[in-house]
Amino acid sequence: MKVGDKIFISRKGWKESPYIRETVVTKVGRKYFQVAGTGSDTKFQIDTWAEVNDFNKIYNLWPTLELYQEVEERRYLLDKIRQKLGTFDQLKHISLEDIRKIYDLFQDTP
Repeated sequence: MKVGDKIFISRKGWKESPYIRETVVTKVGRKYFQVAGTGSDTKFQIDTWAEVNDFNKIYNLWPTLELYQEVEERRYLLDKIRQKLGTFDQLKHISLEDIRKIYDLFQDTP
């Protein structure tokens, strides 16, 4: 990682509308780095990209926009699946063939 590298930043808990934008690395130290648009005191660990903060961690960093979109799509789909599994009545319209497919999917996971 070096100054000027482009990465993407999202804000945790931003429910009203998706918040993702491109930013640049502005400072790189031995253990931490900083990016534009987060305030001069916001640091991230070089090895994990985790925000260094003892209180509320506000930001997530992403190497690509595609990775962010995949994570958000996965979160959205899992939420919808949880909603369907929450009440068994919502599942009774699913065909036996589809139930077998779902069952087989879970058999392949640890």
